[in-house]
Amino acid sequence: MSTPCDKLAQAYHLAAALKLDDTIFTHISVREGERFFLPPFGVLFEEVTPSCLEGLSLDADHGSTNLAGAILHGAVYKARPDVGAVVHFHSPNALAVSCLKGGLAFISQFSMLFYGRIGYHAFEGISLDRDEQSRLGESLGNHKALLLHNHGLLTVAPTLPEAFMLAYYLERSCEVQLLARQGGEEFTWPSRDVCEHTAAQFEGPERASLTKAYDALLRRARRQGFLEFEQIKPSQTLLAG
Repeated sequence: MSTPCDKLAQAYHLAAALKLDDTIFTHISVREGERFFLPPFGVLFEEVTPSCLEGLSLDADHGSTNLAGAILHGAVYKARPDVGAVVHFHSPNALAVSCLKGGLAFISQFSMLFYGRIGYHAFEGISLDRDEQSRLGESLGNHKALLLHNHGLLTVAPTLPEAFMLAYYLERSCEVQLLARQGGEEFTWPSRDVCEHTAAQFEGPERASLTKAYDALLRRARRQGFLEFEQIKPSQTLLAG
C-alpha cells in the first residue's frame, strides 16, 4: 500500500512531467497528523523520492533546509486544520496573471472552480520571514486558492489529488485568460449566478472528477516512465539554502 510520502513523491514527478516545476524552487506538501512533508532544498522535482522527504512540525520551520517552503506551507496548515495538501507553483501563466491588477477573470469553465473561492496576497519578498505566516493565513481565509502577487499560485484541499488538480486548472485558467486577451475582443462574461452555479457543481456532483483526472494523469505519466524513483545521494543534490 502506498504511503503519504510515496504519493507525494509521485505528485512531484507528475508536476515535472507536466512542466509545472521551476528547477529546485516551489513545493508540494502533504499533512499527516501534526507534521507535514517537504523535500530538502536543492532537489529537482523529478529527483524527489519518498525517503528524501522531511517531516516538519506544524509549529516550527527549523530543522529544514527548505526554509521558504516550511514557512509558506506551515502558514497554511496552521491556519487551516481542514487542509491535507498544499501546492505552490511558479507556473508561467499563473505568475503572469498574478502580476495583473484585475487578477483571475472568470471567463472559462474551469476558472469558475475559483469563483468566490480565490484570494490574493501582496508580494513581500521571498517567503523567509516567519511573521508573514499570519498574513498568508489571513489572505487565504476559507479560499481554496491564492494568487500570490508577482509570485505564483497556491492551492489547498483535503487531499493531494484535489489540491494538485486545482493548481493544474488554475494554471490552465490563467493560460486561457491570457490567450483570450491576445484576441483583442471583449470577453464574454457569464453571469454571476452562472459562475456560482458552476462553482457549486464542482463542489458537488463534479468534485470526484478532479481525483479521476489526477489518476488519469498518473497513468499517463507512468506509461511514459515519469514515475520511476531513482535513489539520489545527498552529497550530489541536497543543498542547504
